[in-house]
Amino acid sequence: MTSKQKWLATLRWLRRNFPAELPVRVRSCQMKDCGDSAYSEGMKDFRVRVKASQSLSARLDTVLHEWAHCLTWFGAECDEDHSSEWGITYAKLYRVHLDWDFGRAQNKRTPAQ
Repeated sequence: MTSKQKWLATLRWLRRNFPAELPVRVRSCQMKDCGDSAYSEGMKDFRVRVKASQSLSARLDTVLHEWAHCLTWFGAECDEDHSSEWGITYAKLYRVHLDWDFGRAQNKRTPAQ
């Protein structure tokens, strides 16, 4: 698979296996930081931006990090940026993503495990 195919496959995988309460829109763009995520009352979705000039590995780490924010945005510790709930969610996304291996994994954990 090419880097672009891996990137797009990961976004499809996240949307299918880890849906957030609202749709998550991901955009690769030029930016100073690695990435960020946003939500406001007027939005009907989450917005994730990832620095386009990063390596694929760094972009994947960033999108998993930001996706965990989207999944825990309305959680019990929502006032804290990197709460315990966020940390557990990010760790789960990271572990299951490694096991998934862009769909090549066989006989490994499923997202529910």
